[in-house]
Amino acid sequence: MAIWITVAREMLFMVAFLLILPPFFGAEGVWASIPLSEAVVALSIVIYARRKHIFGKIQ
Repeated sequence: MAIWITVAREMLFMVAFLLILPPFFGAEGVWASIPLSEAVVALSIVIYARRKHIFGKIQ
């Protein structure tokens, strides 16, 4: 899971958003790509944790 977080955050989503958003939003698209990629990775972590029932074990 740690490898997925690193690769997804730094390479997959950020590069994809850096290629997609600037033509539509200009410089604001460049700045928006960073928090947007972080949010997508965070959402994927939450989905993974819920499927593996990790949240239920922490108490």
